[in-house]
Amino acid sequence: MVAVALLPPATAIGLFIGKQELGMAGGAAMLLAINLCALYLSGQIVFFLRGIKPRTWYMRKKAEQSIRFSIGAWAILLFILSGLIGYKFLP
Repeated sequence: MVAVALLPPATAIGLFIGKQELGMAGGAAMLLAINLCALYLSGQIVFFLRGIKPRTWYMRKKAEQSIRFSIGAWAILLFILSGLIGYKFLP
């Protein structure tokens, strides 16, 4: 899944920069950023839903707080990036 989501946009960025098509390279970079956000967010949600937690009580307390913050931050970033793509393709 990682290779399918990350390699094509990363390759496209390099190819477009090589051809000096900076607008197309920017679009590919935005797609790469959205794919990174979506992969990280989905991984965090799966770990949270499956109940994968640290072993010690102290680490669990720290992890619960950071997981909630992390999921919220990545969801906001994904929403912002998706809004930018929607704005770019509006007529």
